[in-house]
Amino acid sequence: MKKLLLTLIIITTTLFTHSFANEVLVHADFTRAQLTENATLVKGLGVKYHATDECYGLLLQKPGQSWIEMSFDYMQEMSQQATLQIVTFQNGFPDLRYAPVTITINGIVLESHYFETTPYFFFSGNSSTEQWDISSYLMSGTNTIHISLCEDAQSDYWLEDLRITTKN
Repeated sequence: MKKLLLTLIIITTTLFTHSFANEVLVHADFTRAQLTENATLVKGLGVKYHATDECYGLLLQKPGQSWIEMSFDYMQEMSQQATLQIVTFQNGFPDLRYAPVTITINGIVLESHYFETTPYFFFSGNSSTEQWDISSYLMSGTNTIHISLCEDAQSDYWLEDLRITTKN
């Protein structure tokens, strides 16, 4: 009886935890130059891995020319919610921090001229995290996320982390 009860508790806990847990579908950790095996990354002009004393990541440097494109395979489930999370480093110099990007998923614009407006401390940078529900943008098969630095950018765009999680 104890063994049956313990088995039921384990199964119930596993089902409960799994139904609310986020599963990482794709993860690009640009601070370590690591990308999950199920994804590929292509970089445009003026994009490089860069490190300073304060931050490290993928740096988009040329306005209107710098971009990255990440492709990955996805098997869509009807009830599945997908979230895109991007972590960036914001330059702490007020006159040098405007770095808008356009984010598209499978050719559809998610954000145009997106610029994170997180408060910052003068002469120090901040990491900033933003999330979007991208469930309606994904399709079964190969998907592509494209991030490009806009032509009117006055600063570099520091990308530290990009991940897509799914949840049933």
